[in-house]
Amino acid sequence: MLRYYLDEHLPYLAKPSRKRGIDVLTTQEAERANREIDDPDQLAYASMLGRVIVTKDADFAALAYQPSPHAGIVWLHRSPALRASHQHFLDKGIKV
Repeated sequence: MLRYYLDEHLPYLAKPSRKRGIDVLTTQEAERANREIDDPDQLAYASMLGRVIVTKDADFAALAYQPSPHAGIVWLHRSPALRASHQHFLDKGIKV
């Protein structure tokens, strides 16, 4: 089963994910939110924990192709109309 690390803009996904039995950790819970930690460091932290990072930040797309290994990146489009579908991605365990 995949384990997820939710970027600082996605804490709203934690509670419904956990109700579905999905293992998530938020940047807030890890005390890494609002501290100006750069994206490569957030990705490295998630990878160190064996977690796929879930983000709305398009900058992570470039990191997906870096030579550094990682557990995975799920990029969620920022459209408010898609907010409900964000949970769908976690439910299906999609790994990018």
